[in-house]
Amino acid sequence: MAGLHPKPFVISVGQAIVLIDGFVRGAWKITRHRSVATLIVGAFERLSKKDVAALMKEGAQLLAFAAADADTRNIQFGPPG
Repeated sequence: MAGLHPKPFVISVGQAIVLIDGFVRGAWKITRHRSVATLIVGAFERLSKKDVAALMKEGAQLLAFAAADADTRNIQFGPPG
């Protein structure tokens, strides 16, 4: 089946969590609106600049996989929700 590229998908059986050094530090979700995918990271407490940088890098990789068809991919940080 040359040229066939299956669309990746993510299965969730509960709240997606953010782990930092083995501790739950927040939750995340991906929202879609038309061709825009947004990763929303809700931290339970203030994150260090180092942790935010690591989450930005991993978040970009997650969006590249889970929302490969999106024209625009964003990452937002805020309170958990």
